[in-house]
Amino acid sequence: MECKDRTGRVTLSKTARTSMVGIYSIRFQSKPLSDMGTCSVKLAGTSPRSSCAAPGVMNRPLSLSIKLFGMAAYNADGLFFKPSKPMSFCPKAKKTSAPSPKLSLPPLPFAKLSACTAQDWMNPKYRCYWRTWSPKTPIGLWYGPAANKRYGSSMTLEQGLRGSGEINRVLLRESIAATLNAFNSLPFYYNAVQVNYYFNQALAGSSKDVQKWALNFKRANSGYNGKARCLMTPCK
Repeated sequence: MECKDRTGRVTLSKTARTSMVGIYSIRFQSKPLSDMGTCSVKLAGTSPRSSCAAPGVMNRPLSLSIKLFGMAAYNADGLFFKPSKPMSFCPKAKKTSAPSPKLSLPPLPFAKLSACTAQDWMNPKYRCYWRTWSPKTPIGLWYGPAANKRYGSSMTLEQGLRGSGEINRVLLRESIAATLNAFNSLPFYYNAVQVNYYFNQALAGSSKDVQKWALNFKRANSGYNGKARCLMTPCK
């Protein structure tokens, strides 16, 4: 540790050894407390038995930690030495191997309202926006046994998106699109649980219920006639 005056002249210095884990302390009996702010610590060297290299950091200034009853304690940020070679007790480095392929994660959900149609979700260039489920996921895993009974247990989400003509297939198509929109847009008109609930309510109800919710989901997916647009961009 060194203390310097305003001209940079060293007025006081003292050394100390660190413990095995790098802890050290230096005590002064008569140094004026007001002068300690000009002091700093640094790594001065190593013992002959050490295999450490040059200091890894520059001088660290002292900062007041506590001052009480005429005594004061100061501390400094950590200092370190870098060994020239690993110590015997260190685990040996593993042989480097070829880097593993990067995991492609879906984009984060939109904070703004995004409404995309079933046709948008069938487009391969937006495939990275599928989250939670893949296009090959059976519809029954999300919509339950009622969907399996109505559409067959082998039907996938991708096949359901291609449904047209019969009103039950339109309901499934628009429900899947609404679910995907709910997963990808936080303020979408329905959340995923609501879509699931209303879809199953429609299947358990009359043909009017099926038609009603097929139309409701279709309107939401189209952004209610342009009030919201699809924010998806082509995947990289």
